[in-house]
Amino acid sequence: NFAISPDGTKMAFVAVDPATRNSMLWVRPLDSTAAQPLAGTEGAALPFWSPDSKSIAFFAVPNLKRIDAGGGPVITLAPIGGVNPQGGSWGTDGTIVFTRGTLGEGLYQVSSGGGLVTGLTRYDRGEFNHRGPFFLPDGRHLLFQVLLTGPSAGNVNEIRLLNMETKTQRVLLRADSYAQYGNGYLFCVQQGNLMAQPFDLSSLALSGAPVAVAQEVQGFSVSPSGLLAFQGGGIANTQLVWYSRDGKETRRGGGPGRYNMVSLSPDGTK
Repeated sequence: NFAISPDGTKMAFVAVDPATRNSMLWVRPLDSTAAQPLAGTEGAALPFWSPDSKSIAFFAVPNLKRIDAGGGPVITLAPIGGVNPQGGSWGTDGTIVFTRGTLGEGLYQVSSGGGLVTGLTRYDRGEFNHRGPFFLPDGRHLLFQVLLTGPSAGNVNEIRLLNMETKTQRVLLRADSYAQYGNGYLFCVQQGNLMAQPFDLSSLALSGAPVAVAQEVQGFSVSPSGLLAFQGGGIANTQLVWYSRDGKETRRGGGPGRYNMVSLSPDGTK
């Protein structure tokens, strides 16, 4: 829920307005401690910048929207339908690639001016989720994350490279997070460590050994120049708790853990 602008001068982030208790988009110049809230962005999540650092796209379920970094009217670009979008990226030719947050679907694309939404990737057998798209500087290649399922995969993530022209893709590495590029390096999280590995834009290949940049990282954002922002701290365990309609705790289940996207069976037994 934060993103460094491509020119490395600003950060967009989501925070709660203390007066209204609504989450909304804020922008802060990195040479200042003052942040500006952007009116009309209530419910914002997962912001990402235009290549010229003048506009910000963001998700506000059920839509993908955009706004100028200095504020102004909010423009709806596309319906997303899902309730759990997982990232977007804005290419140099004005193409935006995003996730709709619906399981069983791949990545989608739309013009930065809005219009027709078209599919970009499709699921193969053994794949659970396509997410975290990130355009490389050439605007013709895209990094994205694929969650693999099944006994042989062990619920791990692949970072793939997609050619936007041919729609061909190949695996670059396995990682626990999305990947981003900046200043000659590919960044991703491995076992809680933010790693940087040399990546050649001409050959589109990794080289050398990855180096740990920071520990206990929950999220990060990097600009093309290599300016890096990350959120540290460990991820606390949570607990599944059942409540009655009058607000009383009735039982607990599953033990402490990192739960996500919980769904109860219709009969309430599983």
